[in-house]
Amino acid sequence: MIGVSPQTLDSMMADEWQYITRDSIARAADHLKLSAEKVFEFVPVNFWEPIHQANQCTFLRGSQDSEGFFTDFSIPGLDNQATHEIEEYLRTDSLRFIYADRKREIEELLELARTKNCIVIGGSKSNAATEVLLSKFFDAEPFDSSEPNRQKIPFGFCYGGDDTIVKESSLTCSSMAREKTKDSPGIALEGVHVPSDYREDEEDYFTADIKKGTDAGLVFVANRPFKTTENVKLIVVAGFTGIGTVGACRALIKDFRYLEPLDEESCVYGVVKVTYSKKARDKNRTFKKYEWIYRKGGHLPINRNQK
Repeated sequence: MIGVSPQTLDSMMADEWQYITRDSIARAADHLKLSAEKVFEFVPVNFWEPIHQANQCTFLRGSQDSEGFFTDFSIPGLDNQATHEIEEYLRTDSLRFIYADRKREIEELLELARTKNCIVIGGSKSNAATEVLLSKFFDAEPFDSSEPNRQKIPFGFCYGGDDTIVKESSLTCSSMAREKTKDSPGIALEGVHVPSDYREDEEDYFTADIKKGTDAGLVFVANRPFKTTENVKLIVVAGFTGIGTVGACRALIKDFRYLEPLDEESCVYGVVKVTYSKKARDKNRTFKKYEWIYRKGGHLPINRNQK
């Protein structure tokens, strides 16, 4: 044996470690007769550079009405939490934050994404900018629920219910995806389904004491989106529900090194499984942890193929 526990070695091999001591790394490297250059891959990452160079970041958040447009409604609390966490992470004396909460036309949103560093917070049910910018990025039309249009987008939010936003959204799962996932709620993409157990209108969910609930969150990153020549970044963190958005935010902050598109890539996107807890007769959910289930592009892509 090399003096490192099997659990530590397993976590190192599976890239699921929280921290590894220098002694554990040294013992493993010595046993394998490897130098530091063989153990570590040194990859320069300038993920936040466009934001810091411009000293500017535009947060796009907002609610939709039944027609799929922005309203002046308040921002959901968990979307606010995710915004605050990113804001605190990026905060410098000269960094400016511009909040775009009011109704905006599609072309105005596209122009913002072409000229400003934009971080879009919240799923398509709580934020029209998510619907518009992700649809347009994949050459789909927002608020168009036709099957050919939906299938242009490589991921989908499998919402239940028949409200107007769900029925008209281009980001709602196609019928093919719904069939493959047996109409289970969550986020589906390329043979992977990350489920959510949130049930907004069911009394048994509200009254339940949940120690290990699950939700899903999408992280999307593109440099110079929509063929702009400006050195700007478009980031979307969008949960199936709000706690999924918080989890996607945590994944962005912690794992941004893996989320930088490589030179030949137009974007990086992935989905995390989010675990939360909830007390009985309480709608508030508390984030516990996240786990990457799928990540396409960037450094160290992941596909756990969880059905």
